[in-house]
Parts: sequence; structure tokens; C-alpha cells
Amino acid sequence: MDGAILIAECGATKCDWCLASVSGERRFRTPGLNAAFLSREAASDLMASVALSVHSAYSDTFPAICPDEVHHIWFYGAGLTAGTGEIMMRELFSAHFPDAELHFESDLMAACRALLGHEAGIAGILGTGSNSCLYDGTSFTRTVYSGGFILGDEGSGAVAGRMLLSDYLKHELPSSLEKAFNERYGLNYQTIVRKVYSEPSPSRWLASLALFLADNREDDYVRNLLRNNFSAYIGRQLLKYDVEKYSVSIAGSFGYEFRDMIAELGERKGIRFRRFLASPLDALVEYHLAP
Repeated sequence: MDGAILIAECGATKCDWCLASVSGERRFRTPGLNAAFLSREAASDLMASVALSVHSAYSDTFPAICPDEVHHIWFYGAGLTAGTGEIMMRELFSAHFPDAELHFESDLMAACRALLGHEAGIAGILGTGSNSCLYDGTSFTRTVYSGGFILGDEGSGAVAGRMLLSDYLKHELPSSLEKAFNERYGLNYQTIVRKVYSEPSPSRWLASLALFLADNREDDYVRNLLRNNFSAYIGRQLLKYDVEKYSVSIAGSFGYEFRDMIAELGERKGIRFRRFLASPLDALVEYHLAP
């Protein structure tokens, strides 16, 4: 291996990193970000954290690595396109890792390479946000625009949290669930409005509320909400592709958590599910380190 390689799989909530060299591999995690809503301050803070983590990622069997020993960086990020977000990230990476060859790809490409490698198929993301595409083994041949948690993101943790919160505000939750929600979060109307409409990363906050759904998944109301959310993803995204010809694979912690429900709903529509992955990082490392 020519120098060290740094691979990042970055979602809106968390960013998982792998630093690999001839000495082995080291993993670490930083807060996530969405490049479509990236501020220079947030990007700069992330890069400072990464540079520090790289420099300190050593043990008895993994010698210390200086940033200039990182020769290749693959960064897969939510909201990352060839626009302002990538330009800013490239500038900051170059400042911290001056000798590295930089590669920037979307989180959807990360899902494709992790789930399918060089094979064709339909790949999807169900995490904080959602996405999908038809992949030919090299690139996307068709995508359905996600739209974000306001215009789309069906099936995602953020949309599940939004549905829950909307019902909570309208007193649509069963009384036992409303009581449990109040005891757990203690939210008032003003706080909810501020977090959704004024504070940074509302989708991340909404997705955090989906933990309440996971903890109460046996409740009929919760099961109905989740089924409606995943059915919307299946109908408005996955069924836009040729599911008779291609199988579907899904990456993302929210989809993995409810994989049995998603598979059941999808199979009723003729979808063949091939694989669910909670995190693409391990498969991405294998993809990039393959001879």
C-alpha cells in the first residue's frame, strides 16, 4: 500500500472513518454533516477533529501517522455534489492533508459500492434521510430525487420523527404513548418550533425522535406509522425502478433496524431484497483495499 488511505462514510448524523496502512486499520467517529447545508465553521471543525484523530490513531501495533503520510482520501458524504460543498471540503482537506489524492462521492455511491460492489442492482439509503438509485456496477443510471425531509425522504428516520411529532402536537397519539413521550422528552410547542425551524440540523433532531418508535415498536400506533413511512418509500422511490429485473439492497441504520418490516412490505409489491447493511464502512474498506 502506497502510504495510508483514509475512508469516510459521512451521514447527516455521524461520520465513520477508517485509517488504513501497512500496519493495519484504525476506526474513529466524528459528528456528521450534510454538504448541501454546509457552513465553513462546521466543515473546519470537522477537519480539525479528523486531523487530530489521524495523528493520534496509534497503538502498540499501529504506529503514529502524520497527516502528510495519508496519500489517498475517499470521502463519501450526504448532500455531496460537485458544487459549493465539495469545493469547500476539497480546500479544507488539502490544507490538512497536503499530499493526499482526494476523491469525493455522494453517500448514495457509498451505498452502491458497499452493497453491490461491481454488480448491477437497486441501492437505497434509509438513515436520517433516504435515497435510491439504479446502479450498473460503476455509476448511477437512474435516480429518484430524495427531496429532503420536507419534500421527500420517505422511509427515513427524520420523516418518521416528523410524523410522530406532528401527531403529538395534534394529540393523535394514544394516551399511554403521549404520556411516555412527555416523560422522555419534556417538549413544549415553542421548543419544537425552534428546533425544527430555527436551529441547525433539524433532520438530525427529528431522526433522534425515531428512537422512541424503535423502543415502542410493538404498539399498534407505532407499527402503523412505520408501515406508512416505509410504504411511502417503497411506492414513491423503489417501485420507480425495474424491480422485476433487479433486486434491492438497503444501507442505513434506520432501515437495518426495521429490515423485517421493510422486507415484508416490499415483497408484497414484488420486490426482492438482497441485503441490508447498518453501516457501509466495512464494505467500503473492503472495496477500496481489494487487490
